[in-house]
Amino acid sequence: MKRATAILLPVLATGVAACGSGNKSQADVPAMTNAQSKPQPTAPAAPKPVAKANAAPKTAGHRADKASRSRSRAHSKAKSKAKPLPTTIAPLPERANYTFAVNAKEILPAGGFVPAGAPFNLVLNSVDGKAHTVKLQSPTQRTIQVEAKHPGKISFGGLAPGKYVLQLDGTKAVATLVAINVPIKKPKS
Repeated sequence: MKRATAILLPVLATGVAACGSGNKSQADVPAMTNAQSKPQPTAPAAPKPVAKANAAPKTAGHRADKASRSRSRAHSKAKSKAKPLPTTIAPLPERANYTFAVNAKEILPAGGFVPAGAPFNLVLNSVDGKAHTVKLQSPTQRTIQVEAKHPGKISFGGLAPGKYVLQLDGTKAVATLVAINVPIKKPKS
């Protein structure tokens, strides 16, 4: 009887210790061994104490822990019910950045959209490693210098709905910036 107790007690202790760890696998929990047992050579098969822990009968305490965990999960799910989707569009940042890529032949994206009336920054990056000059034809003519390693930036307080032409280095290469009406929620001041 003493020998059975000496073997069964470490196996049960290992099984109970493994039950309480919700996010640890069996391999993370060290197996308890008797000091009198001989070291076993390592083999691809799992050691016997771990196999016995899997085969050990579950105690009433284990079932109670599992039931209380499932109740707490159900309770937390009930608290965090999905909220309905908002019916308005989320507010834009105070100044949104709209980026265009500039090379010797074109300005990309051709036909970029911005919300009309919303403040934004137009950022132009040189992607070919050369300096460029971009002109915005309307509402008032503005020139933007785009350096090789430093983007050119121009800020707008908001554009009226319409199309605005960006011309590259005085060539025929153009891109269109389109300001469209979108329902926006202005940030509270």
